[in-house]
Amino acid sequence: MTKHKVHILSLGLDSFLSGKLKDILKKRTFSHYQLSMATDLNTLSTQLREKVDVVFFFSAGQFSQTLREIQNLRYHLPLASIVLITPKNDPYQLVSFFRLGVKDVLLFPLDNYEIEQVLERLDPHHVDHQTHNYSWDPMRAILHFFSQRQVFSSWSDIEESLRNYLGIYFKISLFETHESFAEINEFVGKRSFPEKTLRKWKRFLKADHFYFASPHQDQTLVIIRFDHSKWVIMEGVGCDEWGHEEIFSDYFFHLLQASIEHCHQTKKQKEMLDLSHTDEVTGLFNQRKLNLDLEEQIELHQAGKIDKFSLLFIDIDYFKLVNDQFGHIIGSRMLNDMADVLRSELRGNDLMYRFGGDEFIVLLSNTGLETSKNIAKRIAKSVKEKRFQIDESQTYRLSLSVGIAEFPTDAQSAAEVIDFADKMMYMSKRSGRGKIFHVNEVA
Repeated sequence: MTKHKVHILSLGLDSFLSGKLKDILKKRTFSHYQLSMATDLNTLSTQLREKVDVVFFFSAGQFSQTLREIQNLRYHLPLASIVLITPKNDPYQLVSFFRLGVKDVLLFPLDNYEIEQVLERLDPHHVDHQTHNYSWDPMRAILHFFSQRQVFSSWSDIEESLRNYLGIYFKISLFETHESFAEINEFVGKRSFPEKTLRKWKRFLKADHFYFASPHQDQTLVIIRFDHSKWVIMEGVGCDEWGHEEIFSDYFFHLLQASIEHCHQTKKQKEMLDLSHTDEVTGLFNQRKLNLDLEEQIELHQAGKIDKFSLLFIDIDYFKLVNDQFGHIIGSRMLNDMADVLRSELRGNDLMYRFGGDEFIVLLSNTGLETSKNIAKRIAKSVKEKRFQIDESQTYRLSLSVGIAEFPTDAQSAAEVIDFADKMMYMSKRSGRGKIFHVNEVA
């Protein structure tokens, strides 16, 4: 029996890893394999997608991002075996990958022997393209789109899965999201629904349900309530193969509700995390967030993704006089105004922190010393020119002392780079305040 020509897709692999695959497939043992390469799914033609049997997929992104990418692969290549290549050896993550349908996982860096072993384990030459069936029964589709709640980190993730699921069985004529119940009620009121549907709608509003689904003429209407400020509406013409009860089964709504509840919890956890990372006076990040971000920048540097980063340690000159003369309420308001100045003068990817008291830190990712000096000068100039409001008739002028540290030139750890910038700031003060200092350079 002649072996079927198995089609492998290299997705997101660099030229080195793709070269490894090519070298292995040249061996007689794997002569029945054919290799194609792509940077992402969008570059694949429909014809090529239908031929793919195995996907070698590289992902070094965040855990939730990798899960979404795997889910997207399973949706677009439902019959392909997915081999994930990842640099992260985390048992919890690996279990989640397998539960999502990944056939095998290779930890980066890898060698030829590991790839050969994966190909032997998959043994995909038994695939018979004559039996390929791309129809999705509702149970299979429900499990595919909603059984992995951890992939849903935002409402938009659920909306995308919902649209994909419903798109299998309906020719969707309307898919909208709304922010208030009034908009939904107005939508229903404008439709000429039969009395039976309207009574069902009224019962839905009185009960603690989160979805409403009803066939109307040749259309089906679905309304899903994520929370009091998030609603989704779908209208569409259904297919003949599957009935309304099978598509909108209790199991579908059970998993959908579980996904929504998971998203609620994720949202709450993120809000709590944001609060724990935010200074309550200025709305800037705090020291806890600074330490996390510095460790992340150091990891990016060690991975070769950035060459360097810089820190500006900023102190407001003679700010104690403000608190002594006008009180801490005015002082807090001026700190908040200072935060606004920082926001207005910094770039979109620059990060700002209140370090404590009248001290601020600015983290400049992938930025060297010269650019950092120019940014510090711009901030200092803007502060000097600003009149900080004390009351309706009185203003106050401030100046800054700024110290600069560059990683890895000046320091080798998060604590060291903060300490170095702090020392440079004190050197600025000793040189007469209102200055920008790095080693022996004063501006």
